[in-house]
Amino acid sequence: MSLFTKNADPLALSTITPELKKARAADSAAFAIQAMLMVALLTSLPSLIPLLGISASKIALVVLALSAFSAAGSVVITIVASKTSSAFAIRVALALLILASFGLTFGPASPGNSKLPVFIICTIFYGFAVGALDATTNMQAVAIQRRYGRVILNSFHAVWSAGAIVGSLVVSLGQWAAGKMGFGPTADGDPYLYQRYMWTMVTLILLLTIVIFIISPKMLKYGHEEDETSAEVKKKFHPPMKIFAALCAAMVFFYTIDFGIQNWSAVFLPDFEHADKAIAPLGLSCYMVLGMIARIVADRLARRFGESRTLFVASIISLIGMVIVLLAKSPVVAVVGFAIVGCGVPITAPLCFSTAGYLVPMEQLDEAIGRLNLFNYIGTLLGGGVVGLISQGNMKVAMIFPLVMCVALVCLSPFFRRPTNLEAVEEGDKVDVGDIKLTNVLK
Repeated sequence: MSLFTKNADPLALSTITPELKKARAADSAAFAIQAMLMVALLTSLPSLIPLLGISASKIALVVLALSAFSAAGSVVITIVASKTSSAFAIRVALALLILASFGLTFGPASPGNSKLPVFIICTIFYGFAVGALDATTNMQAVAIQRRYGRVILNSFHAVWSAGAIVGSLVVSLGQWAAGKMGFGPTADGDPYLYQRYMWTMVTLILLLTIVIFIISPKMLKYGHEEDETSAEVKKKFHPPMKIFAALCAAMVFFYTIDFGIQNWSAVFLPDFEHADKAIAPLGLSCYMVLGMIARIVADRLARRFGESRTLFVASIISLIGMVIVLLAKSPVVAVVGFAIVGCGVPITAPLCFSTAGYLVPMEQLDEAIGRLNLFNYIGTLLGGGVVGLISQGNMKVAMIFPLVMCVALVCLSPFFRRPTNLEAVEEGDKVDVGDIKLTNVLK
């Protein structure tokens, strides 16, 4: 028997309306836009280093600062969404992201010594926008899932993964095409050619701006947006705190793994004896592709077996992958290990949001998702910075950290359970989901 009680969600529609399908497509597009722009900008950083006159290590500090301001953006937009609507807030977030992306595109071309200050300001602005969009897209996704009446949240994050892959390809193809059209070289002979970066980004941003104008009116309205009399209920934010705290911890653990692999796998693989430097990006590439596939199938697995059991198995798979990475005697075996990790833990964040969405009434959904999303950035900082500090240049030591996080996720998997009485949740009553034991996940 699944850990989940198969109760009907009182908010689920008997028939999926065309408007709800359009909202799902619109929010999926917003996930993709965020991923495409983020990856496009991050993969283009090497072309900016000579132009800005700073070292790669300082760029890393800028990236960490981006995470901190993303957290601030998530906090602010949660307040905006709770006082207006998430449909309005996501439009604000999308507009901010486009403006910030233009700033990061043209900032490095600023005259004289203003290049670096402008770049830093634009990065702060961009981080704020990313955090705002991250929070609002998940608010919309959870609300849409509840209207659908079945688990679909991983599909949104699968689109994010696909957008990330497309974003990296766009940069490569765009810079190649710009080179064929005669843009560059720069005065300092930078082989990455800032002009190519600029025209690639401008083209991408303009195309995505058109998409934003199309999708913005189609976002879902729900909860307090529909009922002005719900203010009293909305003030009482009291999810089952044991479970909500576990979900927050799971977000930290997952993003520590995720950013640990994103930041350090390319450093880890060339450390093997006789390793070809060309293998460096393969660990991350395999992890991301397998993660996208895992997210595509995870919704069906969660509907059949429950979120708790699904996460338990996924965490075990990723734990096996990390063990392979640490025991590997060749870079090829390590790449296989990273691919196996991608088969599991990337589904964690969607399952966190999915579970949290059932712990509170719709009037409190924006607040719940906004608070949960904050812990994303704690994990980002841990995986992106702390892992590197702990390792002291020893990447074997660095990879122990993600392994420990996988063990922690196994232990937290029993907490991924929804209340047995969703009607009580919708009425704003305090819900007790009972005692949770690790052994229950196997029943």
